[in-house]
Amino acid sequence: MVQQFSRAGLDVTFLPAIDGKNSAIAEEAAGVAVGSNGRRIGAGAYACFQSHRTIWQCLVTGNDSHVLIFEDDMLLAEGLPTLLKADWIPHDADIVKLEARLVRVQLGHKHDLPVGERSLYRLHSSHFGTGCYIISRGSAERLLKLTSRPADAIDELIFDDRSDIFKSLAIYQMVPAPTIQGDRIQSGEIQTGWKATSIEQRFTDDAISEGNKKSFFDKVGRRLQAEVIALSNGWHYRYVRFG
Repeated sequence: MVQQFSRAGLDVTFLPAIDGKNSAIAEEAAGVAVGSNGRRIGAGAYACFQSHRTIWQCLVTGNDSHVLIFEDDMLLAEGLPTLLKADWIPHDADIVKLEARLVRVQLGHKHDLPVGERSLYRLHSSHFGTGCYIISRGSAERLLKLTSRPADAIDELIFDDRSDIFKSLAIYQMVPAPTIQGDRIQSGEIQTGWKATSIEQRFTDDAISEGNKKSFFDKVGRRLQAEVIALSNGWHYRYVRFG
């Protein structure tokens, strides 16, 4: 990260992350309530959430209106420095997500940016990951009050469309996104997943359990429902690429 920021000419403040292996943090995580998914949050996810809260607290007690947060495993696109010199954050934006997860998401109307060929869209569906995002002071202050002892992972709370917090925020997605977690490129994730086998193969293979078939049909049903909602609202599905 130091090398990337240096090449980009970005002056970035580094804050030490909270360590999930710390016994006090692990004990604190074990004492929180069960999360919305029915499981207790792990010490690592809890520590990650508290690390982000530390940055939110710095924003709230400082003089800036926004902060741009990077996690420590991000790859940066070449156009990022130029982008950050312009004044383009929408006045109603609580959060602007600058990270690509290489998935399709449900987006609202397009807002062209004044530099480069990137655009902003209101995000209307889940897009997990908190590797790089901008958050406003007011939103940071509100989230600090709501998350003193978080029971869910940070991206499940902020970027999961089933979350009440997600529904209460004005979240924008940048396309193409100027950052991505390094392992999503190195692992060749773009080439894996549903493209690897046909639907016919997945349902004729004896190794496929009835439970997995049911899970697949559930996913298809949710996707069709989401498509209907998107069409009725003038939204659209779009693949968020990195670049």
